[in-house]
Amino acid sequence: MSGYTTGSLLPDNGFGRRRGRKRGRWRRLRPPAALLIFAAGSMIVSYWLLSERRAAEASASRSDFDCVIVPGGGLDAAREPAPWVAERLEAALRHDHETASYLVLSRGTIHKPAPTDSRGYAARYLVRRGVAPERVLLESWSLDTIGNAAFARLMHADLAQARSSPRDRREWRRMLVVTSDFHLPRTRAIFEWVFSLPDRAGRRRSPPAELEFEGVPGRGLGDEDGAARRRKEERSLEALRRGAVSSVRDLEALHRFLFVEHGAYRAMSEAEEAARERERATGALEKLQFTTF
Repeated sequence: MSGYTTGSLLPDNGFGRRRGRKRGRWRRLRPPAALLIFAAGSMIVSYWLLSERRAAEASASRSDFDCVIVPGGGLDAAREPAPWVAERLEAALRHDHETASYLVLSRGTIHKPAPTDSRGYAARYLVRRGVAPERVLLESWSLDTIGNAAFARLMHADLAQARSSPRDRREWRRMLVVTSDFHLPRTRAIFEWVFSLPDRAGRRRSPPAELEFEGVPGRGLGDEDGAARRRKEERSLEALRRGAVSSVRDLEALHRFLFVEHGAYRAMSEAEEAARERERATGALEKLQFTTF
C-alpha cells in the first residue's frame, strides 16, 4: 500500500459517532445548566440575605439595651445614694432582663470639698440588689452632666463591645438613660448632642446611637427644692444651647471645650484655685449658676 490514509484502520462500530452525539448534546445543555445553577445560587444568596435582614430587624425591634446608664446625683448623710439617686437605680433595675450592662456615672462634683464618688456607691447599691459585678461598669472621670455624656461615649460606648447579640460584633448602640424628671431635659439634650458629634474627619457613629430616656419623679426632694432645681436646670439648658451646643460641632472641639474652657476639667491658676476653695468652704460654689455647664 502506498501513500497515507486519513481514516481509521479499525472497523467503525458506531461508538465514535455516539460519543460525538453525546458531546454535542452536552454542549447544547451547558448554557441552560449553567443558567439553572446560577439561578439556584442567586436564590440561596437572596434567601440568606433576607433572613439576615429579618433577623436584624427583629433584633432592632426588641426592647433590649446594650446598657442602662444612670447619672450620679450625690450621697446622703449615711454616704448612701441620695433618695433621688436610689430612685434612679431602682428604675434601672426594672430593666434588668432587658440589658446586658449598667453604667453608673460621675466621679463626684466640683461643688463639694471632696469628691463624693457617686458611681462607687451606686455600683455597690446595684450589686447588693443582686446584679453581678461584671455587669456594672464605672465611669470614673466626670464631674458634671457634659462630662457624664462625653466619658460615657468615649470611654465606654465607642469602645465596649455589645454583648446583647453574639452575632452582632459592634459598639454599644441601644442605650437607656435613667435620671430624675428635673434633670431629664438637660440630660437628653447633652447626651443627644455628644453622641451625635462626628470626629475631625466628619465621620459619624455607624450605626448611630439609639438613645432612650426615662424620668423618675425625684424622691426625697421637697416641693420648694424640686422647683428650685427645675428652674436652675432650665437656665442651664438655655445657656448650654446658646453656648457649647452651638459652637462644639465635632469631637476635637469637644476635647478642647472640656480641657481648655470647662471649669471642672481645665487647669487653673493658683488664684483661681484659691477662690474655688473659698467658695467650696462657704457653700457659695454650689449656689453659683454655671452659664455654660
